[in-house]
Amino acid sequence: MLQSLSPLQFVSGNISNPACLQSPHLGGDVTLVTEGEPWLSPLFKTMFFFQHRYMSNTDTPVPALQLHRARKMRREMTPAELKLWNELRAHRLMDLSFRRQHPIGPFIVDFACPSARVIVELDGSQHAEGKAAEYDLSRTDFLTSQGWQVLRFWNHDVLNDINNVCQHIWIICNNRLTAALLTPPCCP
Repeated sequence: MLQSLSPLQFVSGNISNPACLQSPHLGGDVTLVTEGEPWLSPLFKTMFFFQHRYMSNTDTPVPALQLHRARKMRREMTPAELKLWNELRAHRLMDLSFRRQHPIGPFIVDFACPSARVIVELDGSQHAEGKAAEYDLSRTDFLTSQGWQVLRFWNHDVLNDINNVCQHIWIICNNRLTAALLTPPCCP
């Protein structure tokens, strides 16, 4: 029966454990393939990525001023941001979707991968000390509390060693996606 359901019929579930989704069409919890390698099931893949694409983001509306600032920041990227964006855009890294200058809560992050819940921040020399470093720490604490993992790279590293930066991002995203798939099911 599961094979005949479309991913649109699954409307809620546990983001950290995609093996247990809620389906109003089946009257409650549906346990997907949880033994062996569940990520090989085409149906599981479809539902997992559908859930992350459409349900893992903050569903609260973004204030107009914050949305305006994010759009402006997308038009005025730094050279390091532009170089990294050219590596991340259009599913070029591990076939993952990244968003640039993406609003999350009260903050606008440089790059976000909603499916892996990974944020990539690029920092210039002004972030090394003082109030900027404290502000970055409070941002990271908030984003971590929301379930995101924050990766920080210096602009210099992106401009001079883009391959290692991309490799590090790939490893972290792969680890987070694998951990989400291997988490024990939430349903008995």
